Amino acid sequence: MKKIFFYPLFFLLTISISLKTFGAVIYSGNFNISIEDVPANQLSDQDLNDIFFNYEYKIHVDPQGKIIKSTITVVPIAFGAEHDLKVNIGSGISNADLLIHDTSSTSEHILPFTLYTADSENNELFVNCTKVKMINVIQGEDSCIGNEKSFTLYFPTAANRIALSSYESPETFITSLFTVQNITIGQTIDSTTGEWGFQNMLILPEDVEVTPLEQTNFFDSMIGTNNFSHNGKNVQDCRAAAGKTLTNECRSAISEFFKAESGFKQNQSNLPTNTKQFNYSQRVENRKARVDIDDTVFINDTKNSLLNKFKSAMSRIVSNPNASTGGGQTAGGTNQNQNQNQNQNQNQNQN
Repeated sequence: MKKIFFYPLFFLLTISISLKTFGAVIYSGNFNISIEDVPANQLSDQDLNDIFFNYEYKIHVDPQGKIIKSTITVVPIAFGAEHDLKVNIGSGISNADLLIHDTSSTSEHILPFTLYTADSENNELFVNCTKVKMINVIQGEDSCIGNEKSFTLYFPTAANRIALSSYESPETFITSLFTVQNITIGQTIDSTTGEWGFQNMLILPEDVEVTPLEQTNFFDSMIGTNNFSHNGKNVQDCRAAAGKTLTNECRSAISEFFKAESGFKQNQSNLPTNTKQFNYSQRVENRKARVDIDDTVFINDTKNSLLNKFKSAMSRIVSNPNASTGGGQTAGGTNQNQNQNQNQNQNQNQN
């Protein structure tokens, strides 16, 4: 057994650890993703806070570099949208089985599949929330706790498997599985949406725990006037503008900005106090997803064995140890009860 580090071309904002055993490889990692539900050329406010997720993944790759299976746990943190949305998985993939791991069962579904619906009547991204829109994006309001999901994509035959190397990184593969269907305006957002040079889905490191305030431009709020450069590309050249094209060089520069010590972290220490950011670092909704299954066990798992594994055997959620007891209280439940439920879930996984 050997642990190595895998560094993709660009977009990798977390470190993916790969474990090699008898020719099989496991990739795992955790990252956040910020999503804007309107393309830049359609009067978007470009605040990239319409959905804010934390993902953790585990990918099993065969000796030929093709994906056998992948388990993903998703934790919603914020929903800054006024539109009705659906979060779908597996669009464009017809050769994989989808297994949804729930509390007391695991069910099989056909791709594509709607993981969450958020409309004027109900928002499935959150549990017992008193709101259906603009959740966890307004200062001074109580927190709502995300409705975490855990699922596995299983490719049953070698002929239908996808090569992981066809993606820039494991994170870009995971992100490519998700689309956001904006029902209100009839527009679908995916990982390639980039009108006017603006990325509608942006992969962020796990430790980036801020988003722009509502209706605040992402670039102004998170990058500002910083002149960070990567491979000769100044990040200031990557500001979205009418008619602009999103280039690979700008994708790479923005990606590197958020993971480099001299980029986002240094920039945060120099920002003025009136910077328009929403900070989740001390809020209870800022929870982390975990795929809680041993790598060797995961390698040996078949579709049938996975169908017999419920959510508690596959994943757990880590509550925020820095959560304040002030303005981040949960809406529809107390922090204490939520943490007790999480601890019980963790104990079940350990037993």
